[in-house]
Amino acid sequence: MDPQRFDSALREVLQEREADIVAHWNPPVTPFTALMQRGVLPETGRRLGLLPHPQEYYSLDCVYVAGYDTKRFAPGSGYAKAFSVILEHENDGARSCEEMSKLLLFNAPLKVLITYARAGQGLERLLACYTGMIEDSGNAALAASSQRILVVFGDKPDDTPTWRSYLYERNGFSEITPALP
Repeated sequence: MDPQRFDSALREVLQEREADIVAHWNPPVTPFTALMQRGVLPETGRRLGLLPHPQEYYSLDCVYVAGYDTKRFAPGSGYAKAFSVILEHENDGARSCEEMSKLLLFNAPLKVLITYARAGQGLERLLACYTGMIEDSGNAALAASSQRILVVFGDKPDDTPTWRSYLYERNGFSEITPALP
C-alpha cells in the first residue's frame, strides 16, 4: 500500500467526518476513539479496497488483512493470511511511543500511527523518539523501503482540526504534502 495514497484516503474521510470529529474532539475520549476505530478507519480501508478486520487483532486498533486462511482454519474463524496495513490510534501523544513500539513488532507493507500533537509543542520530540525506536529496532532499512511507517498528527488549534503526515525515510521522518483532490 502506497503511504501517500493511504494518507489521501484518510484525509478525505477525516474531512467528510469533520463535524463528528469536532463534536467528539474533547474528553471523554471513548466516543472519539470509537468514531475513529469504528467509522473513520474502516471507511478509509473500504475506499482503498482493503479488507478491515472487524475488531482489534492482537490488540492492534485496526488491521486490514490480505485475506483469511480458510485452507487451514474454518471459514469465519478470522485467521489472517497477512496484514496489508496495521494502524494504531492514540489520543494521548505522550503515550504514542507505546503504540509505535507495538507497530514495530508486526510485519506489514504499511504501518500507520495516528496521534495528537502540535508543532513546537511536542510533535518534533515525538518524531525524534519514533526515529530512535525504528533505528534501535534494527529494521530501519525495512521501514524506509518495504514496511513503510506513516505518522499522522491531529491538532485543533481553533475550531477546525488540522492533520500533518510524516513518512519515515532513510534519514528520519519527512512531512508529506497531501495529494490534491
